[in-house]
Amino acid sequence: MQFDTFIIGSTPTAQLTTAPLAFRIGSKTGMFAFPVGATLRVKARQTPGLYTGSFSVTLNYQ
Repeated sequence: MQFDTFIIGSTPTAQLTTAPLAFRIGSKTGMFAFPVGATLRVKARQTPGLYTGSFSVTLNYQ
């Protein structure tokens, strides 16, 4: 299986700039939550079951 077409959101909702993708963190605590979604490409005859995995998220801040 393969993931692609990742979508990054924010809580609360924030507008993304286009290049580079950026959020302005307005929280006084510096905390920022964001949901991440993607499209899962499942191949034909993929064995049914529960699959787990992980991926890294790197945040660059200034």
